[in-house]
Amino acid sequence: MKKGFRVSNQTCAATPITGQEGSALVIVVIILSFVAGIGLISSQTTITELTLAGHDSRYKTAFFNTDSGIYGIPKVVSQAVNEKSTPFLNSGSDDIPETTDVLETASPFLYFDLGTDDANTGTRTFFREVSGFEDYDSDSDISFSNDGTHDTEVDVERIKAFIMYGGGAEFASGADGSGTTYKGIYFGIDSLGEGPMQAETNIAALYVKVIGAAGGL
Repeated sequence: MKKGFRVSNQTCAATPITGQEGSALVIVVIILSFVAGIGLISSQTTITELTLAGHDSRYKTAFFNTDSGIYGIPKVVSQAVNEKSTPFLNSGSDDIPETTDVLETASPFLYFDLGTDDANTGTRTFFREVSGFEDYDSDSDISFSNDGTHDTEVDVERIKAFIMYGGGAEFASGADGSGTTYKGIYFGIDSLGEGPMQAETNIAALYVKVIGAAGGL
């Protein structure tokens, strides 16, 4: 005996899930907040990097200005020792200017010791200080500007004179042979250079002036 199957025809209605109407909006807000946070962090990082780059640039400008004092002023010291006078760096003359006003405007260098007579005891000049005729002071002796805006001030201290022993090759004077002696003078060079936005750097160095030797400073 066959059994029959009865299929009922019923309509199924979808039952909505309640309480989920705002979930999509919340997810969108979270994603937008996350993206905005990443953008804010990135912008802050960029600002920090730009600030650091600016500081680095100002420091390097000040450093190079300072370094130019270490390399440039020993040549002025050497000229003063060789010629036994304060170099008048404005015109190339070896004579001291007749007036203090002219000395003050000796471009590109400015002497802080404003004496005008290298032979006059008690009158501070650059030559008299580097030669040991005047007591050392810690004030700057000479300044100049590399770019017309930022100054470099240099203090020169005569430390001591000594006898140097060696061969001519050591003093760039090969014709003198072995057993050569020269007089040397130790100078302390203290350079303070400026950069943009009040940036400053300071470098100190030791310079040895070899008197009478060919070559070098």
